[in-house]
Amino acid sequence: MPDTHAGWAGVALVFFWPLGIVALHHASRVTGLWLTGDHAGAHHASERARALGSLALGVWAWALLVTALVAWSML
Repeated sequence: MPDTHAGWAGVALVFFWPLGIVALHHASRVTGLWLTGDHAGAHHASERARALGSLALGVWAWALLVTALVAWSML
C-alpha cells in the first residue's frame, strides 16, 4: 500500500489551507482505494497529496520571500 502522505497534507493545511484541504482529501482516500482494489487510484491519490503538500510549502516560502523583499525595499 502506498504512503498516505498525511504529514504533507498536514503541512499543506498549516501553510496554505486551500491546498491543504484538497491534500487531506487525497490522503484520506488512499487506504480506501487500495482496499477496494484500485491500486492505480491509490498511488495517484498518494502522489497528489505529496505534491499538494510540497506546493503549499512552496507557495508559503514564495509569499514570505516577496513580503521580505517588499519590507526591505521600504527601508
